[in-house]
Amino acid sequence: MNKSDYYLRKEIRESKIMTLLSEKRTILSEIRTWVTMFLVPLSILTIILGISKFYDVSKLLEIIIVVLIICFLLLIILAYYLSKSLIKLFEFNKRIKKYDSRI
Repeated sequence: MNKSDYYLRKEIRESKIMTLLSEKRTILSEIRTWVTMFLVPLSILTIILGISKFYDVSKLLEIIIVVLIICFLLLIILAYYLSKSLIKLFEFNKRIKKYDSRI
């Protein structure tokens, strides 16, 4: 194997690593999005509970229960997509290490 082949293979490996790193950034942004989606109903619940001294809680119990159910459902969805994204993230880390060890 001559030097040009070596450098060509090294460039190909580096470009594969860069592609994997960009996909890793995409997964991290997905994780950030799912966490943010869970925080929206949680902040609504915080506001409802924060101003609860201005109204009778028993009258708005249905709304609070609905918000709690939505929070719980979003938590389940978040756990599913978060675990899925973390598995992908670990796979990309393994692939990056595999390519990195060859250089």
